[in-house]
Amino acid sequence: MSEVHAILNLERYAAYVRKRVAAAMAEDYTDNLDEFLTIGQACDMVLDCSIGRDEEGRPLLDDAGHSRLFETVKTRIFNCGLSKLAANGTLDCAWDDKRKNMIFWNSYKKE
Repeated sequence: MSEVHAILNLERYAAYVRKRVAAAMAEDYTDNLDEFLTIGQACDMVLDCSIGRDEEGRPLLDDAGHSRLFETVKTRIFNCGLSKLAANGTLDCAWDDKRKNMIFWNSYKKE
């Protein structure tokens, strides 16, 4: 059976999850996290992944919700990183109609 936890301090918990996810990625983004995901956005993600609220109005997360939250935060940070690389010209990107998704590639050619 999955455990359910009440989030006592939403902003503090969102900041903690955001930092832990960023630290677990291949490139450490913990120094400039606000450029990738704000605390407000992370709070919204916690609420989106919650299974409801307790009698005091605190968000509730079960194990599946926590896993969803981790994946959602990871995907947002990763996608933001890709977008930044495309914006500065390190990667190229385009919309793929067949996949219904953005695709990224390195068009660097050795001379």
